[in-house]
Amino acid sequence: MLTLENKLKKVAVCAAVDITLRGKERSPERCARNLAELGESVAGAMKKEQKEKAYRQLLEACRNASFLECRSLFSALFLEHR
Repeated sequence: MLTLENKLKKVAVCAAVDITLRGKERSPERCARNLAELGESVAGAMKKEQKEKAYRQLLEACRNASFLECRSLFSALFLEHR
């Protein structure tokens, strides 16, 4: 069960994701990089291979997927295992 503190952190992260995704059309590479960095700060230390895989998935999503699909991918990669 999530505590109030954890719920608030999750809401703050989701807000940051939404703000970051506003720039996905202008610069998908920057958007994916920023999302990957945000995700790593939430999920903790990641292996180099994990970071690269997450970045590639996020980059593909930022280039081709909708806003909601990108948000869902971020959540799947970094939030759902917590």
